Amino acid sequence: MAYPVIMFVLFTVVISFRRADGLPLTLCPKGFVYAECRLTTNPNMKDLPSKIEGTVYFRQKVSRDCRRMGMLNIRTEIQGIPMNDQTKLHGLHVHALNNLSNGCDSLGPHFNPFNATHGAPTDTPEMRHVGDFGNVRQYEAGHVAESRNEHLANLVGPNSIIGRGLVLHAKKDDLGLGGDAGSLTTGNAGARLACCIIEQTQTPHFFY
Repeated sequence: MAYPVIMFVLFTVVISFRRADGLPLTLCPKGFVYAECRLTTNPNMKDLPSKIEGTVYFRQKVSRDCRRMGMLNIRTEIQGIPMNDQTKLHGLHVHALNNLSNGCDSLGPHFNPFNATHGAPTDTPEMRHVGDFGNVRQYEAGHVAESRNEHLANLVGPNSIIGRGLVLHAKKDDLGLGGDAGSLTTGNAGARLACCIIEQTQTPHFFY
């Protein structure tokens, strides 16, 4: 007696989920999640003497179910920062939005899901914004090249920085120690020189 042969076709359905804030969920296929942000000059800063560009790379060790397993590793490479701006330190912050309709100026305030005051990267969560990355140091010819570890911001979870704006500022971030209202909100870091949107990537980055 012949029996019918039943063939099963296996297929994968890919569904695009989004977080409650409308930003994409992080995918965690491996032991690390990677993201990057390609900085470009703020189009509203028309009098800058040079074009600012660069990339900020992010890496974080995570579990298969997207739980944080380690600090966020950040590598920053920027070129073209003005040399005549009287400062070697420039504020670098994650901002709440991903709206570039008015260049960097429409990215909203610092990313601050815990409603804290502005502070330093080394401060506790009660004393800093999640987006407070402090300062990067400008070296010869307007270059920045540095690596650091970040203990509060994440690439996973409901407060992931993926899908949010990253802004390079014109002035030094005073880390909330300036003694005025501006210090406790922006660190008095000044105009927004360049920006980008943090995007997840499947390409592993080399960190040093």
